[in-house]
Amino acid sequence: MRKSTLILGLVSITLLGINSCSKEIIKEENQFFIQEQEILSKTALESYILNEVETSGKIFEWSMNKPIILWSGIRSTNFKATIGFKTTEGFKLTNISKSTKKEVLKTILSQKSEGKDALVLKFDDSTEEVNYIDVKIKDITTLKKIIALPNVRFIEPAGFTMETVFPYTYARAQRTGYGCTNKGATIASEDSRTIKPGCELPWNFDKHKIYNAWSKSTGKGIGIGYIDTGVSNNQKLLKPWKWGGFNDGWSNGRTISRIGAFKPSGSTGFDGYKDQCGHGTSMIALGAAPRNNDGLPVGVAYNCNVISYRATEDVILNTAAEEEGVARAIRWAGSSNRLNLKIISVSVGYLYSISKIKDAIKRADKNGKLVVASAGTSPLNYFTGVTFPGNMSETIAATGVKESGYVRSLGSHVGSKVDVTIAVERANGNTTPTLGYDKGKADYVSGSSTAASITSGIAALIWAKYPNWDNKQVKQRLLSSGEFYPNKNSKFGYGNINALKAVQ
Repeated sequence: MRKSTLILGLVSITLLGINSCSKEIIKEENQFFIQEQEILSKTALESYILNEVETSGKIFEWSMNKPIILWSGIRSTNFKATIGFKTTEGFKLTNISKSTKKEVLKTILSQKSEGKDALVLKFDDSTEEVNYIDVKIKDITTLKKIIALPNVRFIEPAGFTMETVFPYTYARAQRTGYGCTNKGATIASEDSRTIKPGCELPWNFDKHKIYNAWSKSTGKGIGIGYIDTGVSNNQKLLKPWKWGGFNDGWSNGRTISRIGAFKPSGSTGFDGYKDQCGHGTSMIALGAAPRNNDGLPVGVAYNCNVISYRATEDVILNTAAEEEGVARAIRWAGSSNRLNLKIISVSVGYLYSISKIKDAIKRADKNGKLVVASAGTSPLNYFTGVTFPGNMSETIAATGVKESGYVRSLGSHVGSKVDVTIAVERANGNTTPTLGYDKGKADYVSGSSTAASITSGIAALIWAKYPNWDNKQVKQRLLSSGEFYPNKNSKFGYGNINALKAVQ
């Protein structure tokens, strides 16, 4: 795997530091003591994490068994941490976990620190009971006491960001809205063709037999929930029928709902449903844009229903507010009460596991939802495996490849956790046409986010054709429609999906 000289140097420094730090950790009756001056710096900690990821080929997991790493991470996030409790299989709080929560709160509020009330950042969500709290842990002794509690399941830094060990362009991307686009583009004639009643069919819809699959299914009655940056209020074709054209032309009798699930840092209220990035708008359009006569690109499941959740500011989960927003949105979308929402499309993620999001996905899967995730969202492909949450067994990880052969597209990730692929980039360098951010505009998009959205649309075609199937059956049909199936490629999973085969 690729490493820059800078990263190699930092990893070496980190490993030396950890060796020396390990001498300062004394295990005694499952307790630990760490000398304050031996905590890893932010740069050294990031280097350690990157080395772990590249060496193991797996997503980094925060562990209570490595307290010096955990404490270093908590310190670097201004002492913010998320603490999770053991729960039932349905992720509901039991009497034991409720008692554990009280013990954690008691321990947190007993810290010798000014402003004790501010130490509890989150107790209960305003709409539901959740199996974790966000707090500030201000000293090592408190962390030690919390780890010792028998029913504490995980402790993680809240909003940890990898931003110093990568080249400048990577760090800059994380701070300025990576994955955002709202400028629009003129679609080249060779990248689409006109179909009835007057819309544009993206070039890759033919490659994946999506146009042919429409003779069997158009996604009618199936709901897709998009966990992303929201939906543009400027794009008429993604507005409810009273204000726009979501029901227009050959797309009819369906709904689009727009929900705000994101609370900016320091805010007590939600930030609304409106997309301020452009990424969410593009992903929803790929999966569900109407089939009409406006001369713009159509979506895969042009008769499906959509719920758009504004859960994050961009595609990289590098703040505590974004982590919480995505976890909240997946909990809402994954509720057993949302019977018509069958598919959850997630095109955001990071290099390490976030347990509150992991729990929400497991709960959604248990409630019969099919979760489709992009294989990777990190810039410049410094991590070449599948990122979180695409690495989870409960998700279908989709990645983008070039039109000819199996070569990953710009911004896409490959590896053993990839399940399926979608061709998103042409030989001429052009990518996938879709609706733009503004009325009457189109745009180009690429990467594994595009692959995840198109895969979600194909899943809707399958489920509409077989409405009595469960999520496991739909998942199996998706996988078996890949051109490599039943064999799995070490980088590209079961390969390109054949939508016509999937709905036969």
